[in-house]
Amino acid sequence: MLKNISLKTICTIFAIHFSYAAIASAEPLTIRVLEMGTGDPVVGATVVLLPSEEYDTTNTRGEVSLEISTTDRNIKVLASGYETKTEKTTLAKGTQEIYMEPLTLEGEELEVVAERVPDKVSKISLTAEELSHVPGSQGDPLIALQTLSGILPAEEGSNEVYMRGSDVHETITVVNRAPIGYLYHFGGLRSTINPLLISDLNIFLGGFPVAYGDALGGAIDIGMRPPKTDRQHTYFNISTMEASALIEGPLSSKGKDSYFFAARRSYIDLILSPEDMTEIFGGDDDPEETDQVIRVPRYHDIQAMYRRELNNGHLDFYYLGAKDSFAAEIREGTKTDPQSAGEFSNETSFDTAGVTWRQNLNAQWTLDMPTVFYVIKQKLKIGEDE
Repeated sequence: MLKNISLKTICTIFAIHFSYAAIASAEPLTIRVLEMGTGDPVVGATVVLLPSEEYDTTNTRGEVSLEISTTDRNIKVLASGYETKTEKTTLAKGTQEIYMEPLTLEGEELEVVAERVPDKVSKISLTAEELSHVPGSQGDPLIALQTLSGILPAEEGSNEVYMRGSDVHETITVVNRAPIGYLYHFGGLRSTINPLLISDLNIFLGGFPVAYGDALGGAIDIGMRPPKTDRQHTYFNISTMEASALIEGPLSSKGKDSYFFAARRSYIDLILSPEDMTEIFGGDDDPEETDQVIRVPRYHDIQAMYRRELNNGHLDFYYLGAKDSFAAEIREGTKTDPQSAGEFSNETSFDTAGVTWRQNLNAQWTLDMPTVFYVIKQKLKIGEDE
């Protein structure tokens, strides 16, 4: 029977056999692509079988199903934002998981090294002698303060100053680290500290040390000299508007105890009566339309210190005080504006008392411990009493 089978029939049988064998060897394989670390599915990844180069993209579950043949040995996965991954196939039905590592970009480390920029403090330091020679200071170091850059009188008649445009209440004023109420009598007429007692002046226009307190403007640090200890000294001064006196010296032969006491008072009110003052400023105007002076402007101030010398230090007891007052009856313009009629009076004063212990610990360190009582008072009256 075999003799009757042709060669063509035999070739056809072999072709059909190998075709069925090839079809039988192709197996379906599900490939799931996940992110390494989180396990989240990688959507849109391209999965390629090698070497047949059959490919497809993963769905929302990170899966793709491909027919894998006996010749396919590797699976290559490409996805945006991930490193390309190549793994060997399992050659079995089911699911093969491939974990993709997220792509990270690392640059070279850059280190910048530079010297620290030192903090700059806007500070002006002047001695009393330097300030007393400033034109217009009238020999008063604190009057010269108003001529310095960045400092302006607050307004006409004010006893305070602006520093770099800040509010007058945002400026700290201290004498030997003790606060005082105001610098000037009647808006810059005279300072409230005797010029003979001032040793130096430090002005911080910004960035001042924390020891001065908290303020947006600046700090004015007035240094008072210690009492003289060589002998007793007495000074008297009489000017066109005021009289002052200063006495100082040692209290013991060893010179460990010393003191000074200074007082100043205006005397215009002792020479001119309120009527005289009204006539000077009002002239021949109608008395019914002329403001009437009730209390002639007057001021006074006091500075006192007692010092006890210690080993490498000293103890200071001090008092600083000042007072200004003025009163007038407003009559000008009251016919057209009756609400403006009445008394205008202003009385301002401050009192500062304290004790400061200074100890020199070594050549570089000094300890300052001030204890201060400070009060400022102002009585302002405008208009008539209800």
